Amino acid sequence: MTNEIKNQFINDVQNLLEELYQINSFYLLNKYLKEKSTNSEFLQAMNKAPAFFQLTIHSFQYSAIMGLAKLFEPASRKSKNIFNFLNFIEANHHKIFSNVSQINSKLGSGNDIDHSTVKKHREQLEKVESIINNLISWRDKAFAHNDKKYFKSNGLISKEFPLTYKEIEYLIELSADILNSYQVAYNGNRTHTIPANVYDVDKVFLALRNF
Repeated sequence: MTNEIKNQFINDVQNLLEELYQINSFYLLNKYLKEKSTNSEFLQAMNKAPAFFQLTIHSFQYSAIMGLAKLFEPASRKSKNIFNFLNFIEANHHKIFSNVSQINSKLGSGNDIDHSTVKKHREQLEKVESIINNLISWRDKAFAHNDKKYFKSNGLISKEFPLTYKEIEYLIELSADILNSYQVAYNGNRTHTIPANVYDVDKVFLALRNF
């Protein structure tokens, strides 16, 4: 039974971090392409394939919002998300980290995982509850469903449920820190969620500018 719980922990933390890596890739590319479109030189390059870039920007935004909202869904929705992950850790930390706790105890380390660790992370998430609620509203009212109030309305969703780049970045960073804290405690591994090759699109711009 303990091995099953440990295997579930390993699979869950790895899969959630991999998903977060993809979400961050979508987000960073969406932001980068939007920023490039404000530069006349890059805009000229993008206008050589306008449909492609317009659809690409929209697709990256859609994927980032949908993916991040899925990660921060309420625990009651019974999906793999950060809140259900914390519930799982709270119920099973003594089985998952038992050997780690014994090693830390011998070494005098204070890196044990217990109820206080989960409590701290829940408190961090509570502080950004309004941001998470706005994110879920974006997903439910404009991306996953065509809420008639926001259907084809220019910017109404962003006015009623403001969501900034800085807030999205903070949610990504916070979730990465939370998930990595358990992975590091278990096996010493940290998963970086900032892709090194996210700006390879510059090669496309170079080719278009030289075309």
